[in-house]
Amino acid sequence: MKKITVIFCGIAIFCLSFKPVRNVDVYSSDDRKTVNLIGGLSQQDVAEKVLNKLKVLNQYYETNRNYAVDVTHMLFSSVDNPVVEERFTGFYKTMDGMEHSLLLGIETVQNHEIRVNIDTNSHTISISNVQKPVVFSITELKQSMKVSRNIKLSESDSLDIISFEFDVTRYPLYKLDIAISKNRIVSIDMYHAEKTDNNKGEKVYPHTRVEYSNYVENLRMKKRDFDVSDIVVKTDNTYEPDNAYKDYRIYDLRVKK
Repeated sequence: MKKITVIFCGIAIFCLSFKPVRNVDVYSSDDRKTVNLIGGLSQQDVAEKVLNKLKVLNQYYETNRNYAVDVTHMLFSSVDNPVVEERFTGFYKTMDGMEHSLLLGIETVQNHEIRVNIDTNSHTISISNVQKPVVFSITELKQSMKVSRNIKLSESDSLDIISFEFDVTRYPLYKLDIAISKNRIVSIDMYHAEKTDNNKGEKVYPHTRVEYSNYVENLRMKKRDFDVSDIVVKTDNTYEPDNAYKDYRIYDLRVKK
């Protein structure tokens, strides 16, 4: 596996060291008719608790439009091996609908006029229309609940872990773990159901993780943090690479309104 190709993963370390106050399961499959009462909670109770936590999580990112966070993508040797095979560090910051990020080697800068992506691996620049940030969409999170065969919830005073388990005959993941602290994502783990080659040429089931750390809220950012003038130069309604990127190919992906 020469590079990480999946965004959003993360939490094996927490799974190994975390001791929850209680563990509860809720099964969404139609063939599961029994009601599990663990810690005094029924399946419906757990489903409602999980949905409420996801709503609060989504609400945090919907209402906090000015923050920065460090992002680390990791690829483990396999689902059974905790050795990190590849690691990419980056960041994400946003202010008033503008964004600046570095994720998996791709830098994105968006202001109120344009969105620019720089791929240093392929030496390409793409420009597109401004996109509304949709971080941890409640719609997508609800969809994860809907298609899960099993949902587990672990709670403590400082950390909640929601685990979604999937049908491996229908989905590329068999488990997705989301760790939440202070209503924010701490990490996401993806346990893949399809084998791929590792660096030794062995067929393994990949385990990828994304960790989010060092949140800074109400950050005093300036508009130059979202300035694209040192990347592309605008003439009339066309863009060309700045001198620093003169060897890059540029793609205009804007949708005409």
